[in-house]
Amino acid sequence: MRIVLREGDSDPEIQVQLNNTVESHRLRLGIKTDICTDHSIASTAFGFIKRPVLKEVPKNWESRYSEIPVDLEVMEENVSLTDNRNICTVYSKGVKEYQIVEDRIYLTLLATTGELGKADLLYRPGRASGDTTKKGHIPLSVPEAQLLGVYECDFKVSYSESNFDAEQIIHASGTFHQQDIYYQLQHFNEFICRLDSKLLVNYPKDLKNKCDLLDLEGLDVFSIVPSLYDSDSFLIQIKNLTKQKKDVNLSRLKSTYKVSVVDANEHVKELTNSIGPYELLTIKLTNR
Repeated sequence: MRIVLREGDSDPEIQVQLNNTVESHRLRLGIKTDICTDHSIASTAFGFIKRPVLKEVPKNWESRYSEIPVDLEVMEENVSLTDNRNICTVYSKGVKEYQIVEDRIYLTLLATTGELGKADLLYRPGRASGDTTKKGHIPLSVPEAQLLGVYECDFKVSYSESNFDAEQIIHASGTFHQQDIYYQLQHFNEFICRLDSKLLVNYPKDLKNKCDLLDLEGLDVFSIVPSLYDSDSFLIQIKNLTKQKKDVNLSRLKSTYKVSVVDANEHVKELTNSIGPYELLTIKLTNR
């Protein structure tokens, strides 16, 4: 395990590398937050969900449930604990399952098995899943689900004296998940790689390092994809993961492209400059 502090960022990144040689087990990473609360807040594809924390297994659960009720939950990119005075948020790359136990956030790194359809499990004593007496529901061997080998998991932990702020978490999550863009400056051996016979375009050497066409403060780009119907068009999908209506300034885009708002089938809708709470806006841009 490596803990990394980057210049200008007070939130540590946790890099876990493991070589799994054990079969049929679960491996978790526990993060102590010192925050005891009755709920967690996890990100979803288009917003956040508030879930209650299970304090204890209900007595006589067998009379009401077929399995022991547990609060193993899923998240999209992050999960937070807050008591309205302090907040701890864990950002994850790849790991999607978590559980809150007292003041700890447990993240499932690996959960392995060699067979589907087992009986007498810890959370489900007695019968196996499905009906093992009929064809199609027999126990199934899945050796590759043992997940043997080397795996890497990356996290980031943020702790502050504040309350839950969706916009701040969206921005921090986007920064953490953004892929690095880099290139290599390369010099040709002009004796071997002849350039005098090539047609070269004399591009300007001084280019702006920033070009803003769209103001996305408090918003998130969901995808940028080519149009299915028009070869000279592409789509930008923007999502609003907050409770507030957000404005989108399209004026600079209109100066460069023909702009329209469309649905999932690229049918043109009424042009709007705003996105409602937890909604998705699809903008179609066509070269002039």
